[in-house]
Amino acid sequence: MDDLPINHSTGVEFFRFKDLQPLNADQYFECLNFIRPLFKDHVFCASTPGFYFNRITNTNDDKGNSLRLTYYTTDPIRTLESINNFADKNSKIAIFESSDSSRPSANSLSEHDLEELRFRNFLNRNTKICLEILESYGEHSFQEFVTWYRYIGLSQKIHPKSVFSPIFEKHSKYFNELKKNSLDDQYWEDLVFVHKGKNLGFHFIVNMLAVPESKYNF
Repeated sequence: MDDLPINHSTGVEFFRFKDLQPLNADQYFECLNFIRPLFKDHVFCASTPGFYFNRITNTNDDKGNSLRLTYYTTDPIRTLESINNFADKNSKIAIFESSDSSRPSANSLSEHDLEELRFRNFLNRNTKICLEILESYGEHSFQEFVTWYRYIGLSQKIHPKSVFSPIFEKHSKYFNELKKNSLDDQYWEDLVFVHKGKNLGFHFIVNMLAVPESKYNF
């Protein structure tokens, strides 16, 4: 349950299959499953205290969709080494070289204020919860549930805690650790909080689940 350190760097990589063709929603989830072992790699974990991922359109490249991995690193060289080694050894996926890729240098660590840290800690926690639910509850089941809440539950002002808590408690050990450490209320608050004046927390589950998105009415 450790928070991200104040000083760290941010990096961004994009992944597709070896043919580098755009990913549809099912291929995005398939790609994620091939990338999962990276998140348990000891070098990646030791140097990368947080990350999140989502499906995104590479509008500045071929306008196709990729899996984007955004990571927070305290040792950029080791993190980049772990990602590149993983991709080189993987027979299914490859790094998609995008104009939006970002690879931090060894001396790029910078200090982040409390507002930014709150946002990044939420993204990291949300990612760890969703990774477990996708694996245990199922990709399409979770996607359908998120879609219903995005376009029906949210518009009816139903709080996500009452909808998602039973599923999270059943399918995510990480979420239960948050509860054990009295951090679950903070998570629910962050999920409906407009971070940095524009980013509604729930938006990041929507993007992670490859659910069609539209503007939010507050």
